[in-house]
Amino acid sequence: ISQIWADRSSLPAMFAGSIQDRMRGRHGTAQIGRMNMNAAPVRSDYVKDFGSTCKHIAELKEKDRRIALLEKQLARSEEAREQAFFEVDLLKDRLEEVTMTLQRNDTVMVHQSRAIEQLQITLLNQQKAVERILGDDGDFADLQKEIEENQQLVRLAALGQAR
Repeated sequence: ISQIWADRSSLPAMFAGSIQDRMRGRHGTAQIGRMNMNAAPVRSDYVKDFGSTCKHIAELKEKDRRIALLEKQLARSEEAREQAFFEVDLLKDRLEEVTMTLQRNDTVMVHQSRAIEQLQITLLNQQKAVERILGDDGDFADLQKEIEENQQLVRLAALGQAR
């Protein structure tokens, strides 16, 4: 080691080959430390740049084909995913619409059942009144009291509290 350090003229010659190799890899760029973007070719360019003498061409072409196929499958699956999300949104909207329709129908049915109860009580009152009038009872004092009680029942039925 002391001889190498003593003879400094041999040091540049020892490293000259590696520097020249690195400079050749830059493809003629004069700036040190700056990388040439053409030095690392893209997949398809990488396969095309080599001659038929390289034994890995078939493998590289197969890998390139598989990558392209996977990219197509990825695009299709992303498209199917977007379509599925769109369909889910449509189904959610339809579910909300059906739920609102069912709630409205339930409300209508409750109101109609109250109206039916009111009509039943009213018909019952009228039937009793007609029977008393046509009958020979002549008990009209109690009739007025029953009519008032029945009207109270009709009001309660209107509020949904009948019977």
